[in-house]
Amino acid sequence: MNSSSQTANQPLKLWYNSPAQAWEEALPLGNGKTGAMVFGKVSEECIQLNDNTLWSGSPNPGNNPNGPTVLPEVRKAIFDGDYTKATELWKKMQGPYSARYLPLGDLNLYFNAQDNLGRNYHRELDLKTAIVKVSYELDGVKYTREVFTSYPDKLLVVKITANKKAVLDFEIGLSSKLRYQVSSSPNQEVKLTGKAPKYVANRDYEKVQIAYDDDGGEGMTFEILAKVKNDGGKVLNKNGRIVVTNANSVTIYLTESTSFNGFDKSPTLEGKNPAIETQLNMQKALAKSFEELKSAHIKDYQNLFNRVSFNLNNSEPAEKKQPMKD
Repeated sequence: MNSSSQTANQPLKLWYNSPAQAWEEALPLGNGKTGAMVFGKVSEECIQLNDNTLWSGSPNPGNNPNGPTVLPEVRKAIFDGDYTKATELWKKMQGPYSARYLPLGDLNLYFNAQDNLGRNYHRELDLKTAIVKVSYELDGVKYTREVFTSYPDKLLVVKITANKKAVLDFEIGLSSKLRYQVSSSPNQEVKLTGKAPKYVANRDYEKVQIAYDDDGGEGMTFEILAKVKNDGGKVLNKNGRIVVTNANSVTIYLTESTSFNGFDKSPTLEGKNPAIETQLNMQKALAKSFEELKSAHIKDYQNLFNRVSFNLNNSEPAEKKQPMKD
């Protein structure tokens, strides 16, 4: 067997035996537009979301008309060896700070689990498929989640299963750190509509830290839509959440979009309606099964990922060792 065949058959996973406690420990997914950080928590799962176009503010050329005038003075100070003066002059050439990149929102899953970890806990990111899996046991039942973001179908997918029937009881909600409203509907979906600030400070000493315009004013708008497909059990809407009871398995489809309409257009005054893209992508995705979405995702991802491989040595993959106790 050649080295490339050996590499193809070896596991390539990041795996852990406990949930993420901080953002840096969560497992990342993304399809070029929608990003997700999966924490893998048992009782209250959090999947943090972002969109590559969600920024504060509106277009600003950022040019400083004094720059060409000040530049010769900066050069002279440098050539004279007066770097302190050059530093002060250089500040006069700078334009305003750019807008701030912002978090989109959170997909929250609230489970009826008292044990915060469960038994045989495992979470992993398979780098060969770009799929996150979380599994654990509670009261003799093994629960499993699969999460991925699809480029071909423009959505995030979460599938939750158990090795026993009619044991899935949990609630699905959406939230955001930005201004938002959330609602649920009888057709098994929950929707979040939000608005970004027109200004976010870049330094903590600035007098105004966050500024919002009224509806219709500056500040990008966005929408997140989550819809449920269930096998067995009941699905209800209650207080802006989806409530699942006694299900065998549940698949969550999530699409999102912003009003971004180009770098040179106001995302509010000249922006797109994010609901159009969100609803269109959702309708297309709902026509497909979980396995169809997963297969298309893996094929698309591996067309890129499998172009390159490397092998450091021929040894077996090292097992993670637990720290020794005192």
